[in-house]
Amino acid sequence: MLATTITNNNADIMTPVPQGGASLMIAFRYHRKNVLVVGHDEIAASRVLSALEADAQVTVVGPLDRMCKELAYRIQNSQVEWAGESFEEEQLIGNHLVFVSRPDDIGLCQYISHACCARRIPINVANQKDLSDFDMTCSYRDQSLQVAVSTNGLSSVNLANRILQSKISCTLEPSLGEAVKNAGLLRKGAEALDPGSSSSLRRYQWLTHICDTKSLEEMAALTATDISELLASYSKEVEGGLHHL
Repeated sequence: MLATTITNNNADIMTPVPQGGASLMIAFRYHRKNVLVVGHDEIAASRVLSALEADAQVTVVGPLDRMCKELAYRIQNSQVEWAGESFEEEQLIGNHLVFVSRPDDIGLCQYISHACCARRIPINVANQKDLSDFDMTCSYRDQSLQVAVSTNGLSSVNLANRILQSKISCTLEPSLGEAVKNAGLLRKGAEALDPGSSSSLRRYQWLTHICDTKSLEEMAALTATDISELLASYSKEVEGGLHHL
């Protein structure tokens, strides 16, 4: 990252220089939110899987006789709702996100994209960057740990996936997901012991101290007893007014 030196109140400050052309990489929480997927092929199936793993409520639109096996299975087993063979604009009502994979009908893709724009619903149209508000990433997941790679639409998903598999995911320890899970248990436990927004900084400092002083291997190896002991120690600090670390 490039940086420049600026003078503020007679002090030199190193300030990052924005490098344009990037995507805004964020992680949406879509628990129980509504996602519409228009399509019947393997790309549509991958969008459905991503939405289901985010605990979203998924609706699929597309012809049943052309559904790929994965989508047909999910519809038959009520993992997703099927809203019909053809897209109707009314199907957008109540949805928070839309995916489209209909390479056989560019006119339909354009129509859905414009309808979503009018309703301010974010949309991704497979392989149609000009009709999309965002790009899909290739991702690696280990429990709550997720790592995403994007080429910002400049290259194929296959290249992003190759970078992820050959250069990134293979270097990650298999226990990292367990470390993240244990940190989450500590956070939830502290929130239960010391609730309220007024205590958020204290909880944050306590958890940060633990994560900074323990190795990732130690965090991953924490047992239920270890977590209980750490939370008991935190409780004593709160009760005794010992809020410094």
